Amino acid sequence: MLRLTKFVIACCITFIASYKVIAKQEIIERNKLNVDSLFSTSIENTPLLMSSFLAQGSHGQTTLLTQGSFTFSGKTEMARLQLTEDSETYQFEKRTRPKAFSEKRKALPKMTVPFVQFNNKIIPVNRQLQMTKHPHWDFIVGTGKIWREVSDDNFSRIAMPFSLIEKNQNCVHNGALTFLIDDEGKTSQFYYQISSETCLYYKVDLWGKGYVDYQTEQAVNDEYVINQYKQEITNRIPQQKIEDLKEHNKTINISKIAMTDAIKPTDMSSFGVIYNGTYYASKCQTRFGNYPFCQQLVLPSYSTAKSIFAGIAMMYLAKNYPTIFEEEVSNWVKECRDKNWQGVTFGHLVNMATGNYQSTEHSADEAAEHSQRFFKAKNHQDKINYSCRQFSRKSPPGSTFVYHTSDTYLLGVALSAFLKDKLAPSDKNATTDLFDIIFKQHLWPELNLSSVAYSTRRTTDKLQQPFVGYGLFFVQDDIAKLSQFLIDEQTPKSNFLSQKQVVNTLHRNQSNKEMRSQYPFIHYINGFWKRDVTELLQCEKETWLPYLLGYGGINIVLAKNNLQYFYFSDSDHYLWQDAINELNTLYPLCRN
Repeated sequence: MLRLTKFVIACCITFIASYKVIAKQEIIERNKLNVDSLFSTSIENTPLLMSSFLAQGSHGQTTLLTQGSFTFSGKTEMARLQLTEDSETYQFEKRTRPKAFSEKRKALPKMTVPFVQFNNKIIPVNRQLQMTKHPHWDFIVGTGKIWREVSDDNFSRIAMPFSLIEKNQNCVHNGALTFLIDDEGKTSQFYYQISSETCLYYKVDLWGKGYVDYQTEQAVNDEYVINQYKQEITNRIPQQKIEDLKEHNKTINISKIAMTDAIKPTDMSSFGVIYNGTYYASKCQTRFGNYPFCQQLVLPSYSTAKSIFAGIAMMYLAKNYPTIFEEEVSNWVKECRDKNWQGVTFGHLVNMATGNYQSTEHSADEAAEHSQRFFKAKNHQDKINYSCRQFSRKSPPGSTFVYHTSDTYLLGVALSAFLKDKLAPSDKNATTDLFDIIFKQHLWPELNLSSVAYSTRRTTDKLQQPFVGYGLFFVQDDIAKLSQFLIDEQTPKSNFLSQKQVVNTLHRNQSNKEMRSQYPFIHYINGFWKRDVTELLQCEKETWLPYLLGYGGINIVLAKNNLQYFYFSDSDHYLWQDAINELNTLYPLCRN
């Protein structure tokens, strides 16, 4: 039964609808998501083209001078789920985390979205990660659009991007929703669809309908929300289409940059090149056409957080505390005071060189079934117990590289204790949150990152310890800004990080300070990777490129001061040589 809401007229709120047809053409009836469809409970057997969420035919602007809130309640009987890939990785996750894969994944969480309107934009008051009571999903809602179509009778049409975020994990499933609303606040049902994700082990189409509850209410911070949105748009890096790189080199092969020989288009969430201060962006492909809100596509950090969170935090703190890399873990984490942790420093943790491990084979410890005890743990005590007790001493600290996400979590715990001691040593109840102090209060505002970036995954207990090694979220513009920030911090005008540590980390040659991985051409230092490209690019001087790496197939390559490259995928492909070799024709990447 259709839920209707009372439209309340308040003296301080006016509801004014103005309509102007901006396309002088014959009225074109919608084939999908028309008025009859959105007021019906019937569901399509297959997902629709994502272009169905865009304006169709003769359409115009509607200006709604008010604010309020929408509550979206999905209904299981109107929900559809279709697994698109039954992979070994999916089966492993399902077997080792069975409670995380119940039938309730099919249903949406209840999403309440307070909003304000600015011109034809519907701006959520909160565009960060929002926690829910749903057993499997949290969510992020982005800025939507409102317009009128001639065939919609007297209704206005709203479409909004939203993302489902897997509980306690970093997987992101990007979708859109749409519904109708008239001048008296009457709403249709909403239709939603998710046809892309950045999630190696759970590739799925979700679509269906639910009810919209619309309430008019005065937002106390409406001007702040609008100004924040306007600043975010104004401060975006200049953007062009990826194909526009041909203006600089007519022969450049865009398919090489997209790595279509190695990555299926539907597995590529987004890729781009930052060249001379301009971001050249790909489209955001889904299984049913291009995503209609590509600039707002939510990207998970996965293990790029080991660079962006752990690495940057260490270099940030090193500016004021130069000896922080030598601080011993056992002095700051009570659970790590046994003999295995004697002599292990913060520097050893950020370099994956604690000397504590089971196997030196590539990713053997990280991929072992016991690691799921760490990844599925929701509270801090379970995570710290695994981090401190799972591995025994096998070699001297600083001598052997073995990749453990749990080591980065442990570093975050140690840094939190260190920061509290420095900022509030006498107040046991003081809140000195590592993410909030370094990133939310200082770096992210300076870099003008999006609202999406102001969230991180945390433990669900009272401590709310950030995951540090994964669990951040970004949009494409954030990645472009972070790439340029890291490049700029190598210069003498470095303002935020220890220039010494940045240069040691990102210089384009190898050094004895770097950890050798299981592959001789790949090194690791301070949360960042480096790869030898001397032979690939036929360089006269030995050249190593620093990069950030994430689970599932994510890479951010800091190729040159004026050229950076990234891709986010769930292809399980981690190599970027084809793209960098092609970009070398755009600008020489060998060390001078």
